[in-house]
Amino acid sequence: MVRVKVTGLINLVEKHEFVEPMIIFNEARSLYCGIKVEGAKHVRVIYEENGESVVKRCPELSMEVRAMAAFIVKLYYRWDDDNSMRLEHHYDLPTKISHILDMEKLTKDDGSHDYKFISVRKIIENYLE
Repeated sequence: MVRVKVTGLINLVEKHEFVEPMIIFNEARSLYCGIKVEGAKHVRVIYEENGESVVKRCPELSMEVRAMAAFIVKLYYRWDDDNSMRLEHHYDLPTKISHILDMEKLTKDDGSHDYKFISVRKIIENYLE
């Protein structure tokens, strides 16, 4: 069984707090690695809530948290939509990442609508707007 800390992802997506981009990136990448090694049902996620540690199975995370983590991994590996369908399966998402997250809001920066070159920092800033 793999344990992955996801406090930053929870704070960003559910609490709408700014989290350092490197923390978000590391948590998303660690979650992906855990899922690839053990499968989502065998990954335990750990996060802080009200000063207490909470442990859940990966599929028990909100759909938005899992989608955000998958989107960051998709950006990191520069995967196209064909490859991302695998991500939706691995993260136990019921639909496409783009149906869960507001991609127009997340990826807006210069109007190019090409998210291949967008930074994690910009995604965080756009998400919190």
